[in-house]
Amino acid sequence: MPLSHVEAAKLVDELSVHDIERGGVLCGIFGRMGSAKTTLLSTLSKKVAYINPEDDKPYLETVIWRGRHPVDYFLSMPPERTVTLWLHESDSIQFFNERGRQYAESELPPILRYKDCYDLLSRLRWGGVNVVYEPRNYVLPETIKTVISRKIFEKVSYFDGDADPALFWFELIALLLVKKRLNKFISVFIDEAYEVFPHTSSQIRWHLQDFLNYKLLDIRKCLISLYLTAHQTWHLDPFLSSSLQYRIYLRGSTVARNSLITNKGLPISLPKGQGIIEGGLFGQFEFSRLPTFKRIGVRFVLPDEHLLGKSEPCTQPPLDQRTAGLLPTPSTESTVEETIMPSPSAAR
Repeated sequence: MPLSHVEAAKLVDELSVHDIERGGVLCGIFGRMGSAKTTLLSTLSKKVAYINPEDDKPYLETVIWRGRHPVDYFLSMPPERTVTLWLHESDSIQFFNERGRQYAESELPPILRYKDCYDLLSRLRWGGVNVVYEPRNYVLPETIKTVISRKIFEKVSYFDGDADPALFWFELIALLLVKKRLNKFISVFIDEAYEVFPHTSSQIRWHLQDFLNYKLLDIRKCLISLYLTAHQTWHLDPFLSSSLQYRIYLRGSTVARNSLITNKGLPISLPKGQGIIEGGLFGQFEFSRLPTFKRIGVRFVLPDEHLLGKSEPCTQPPLDQRTAGLLPTPSTESTVEETIMPSPSAAR
């Protein structure tokens, strides 16, 4: 018996357009490598919107996209979506097209530098797509250590050095919960989310994931949406995976154990460009490749690399050379900046 396309369309619409009554959404997209998870995630990020309760009209929502290396996709955004790249002040980065040619900064969206999460959120481009690259050398802030210490009734002193850069996202989401204006919608897109919320964890990460799981309901109530991708549902933290409101299964994935779908292997042989979505109901839908889907080679420059002489490791980037081509120059026009939280200096 074929799955309902009508029910699927309703669920996809709920994912794409948010309102005050329903709040934010928690969504996971699952599929094997090459199943077009990132394509679908990019499609959702370019169209996600919210209904303004003051005039009952839809507006494009503010997006935070986790920047990744060695490949990223920010040039896939359509012209109506203004993109800003955010890089930590201590990091250096290079971008390449699919032929290995390095982009000049003038060919890219605006690149802004942030000092920490407070600084980033105070200058976030509201209504645009903010591609955020986590710091290469991330140190857990004292505020997060204090939260964990109060939770376990013990001072956290065994992790004072550099932490896993992916832990940066716990701090960012925690600050959004307490600093974002209550009536503002925002969506956070994390590709390859098992790097941030893995199935198994220990020490600091275990406590941070436990804290996030405890706050999942608050995330939605504060109009924050979270979109994640992984190869399988069990690749993510079990509590987080089981708490997702919406799950999208692409080719090669298997249905979650607590799903209403009885045939757990149903998505395994799905054609590329088709998915099964569930969220109370379930159905099957289709999606197409973005017309401007472009991959960007991303490379962080080591601090002392200039001492080693000229290096050209990216002349053959890890990209499919069969689709090689010059990439269009995106608009560098930025949206009007709106502060969603005071900077620490202003607070003082």
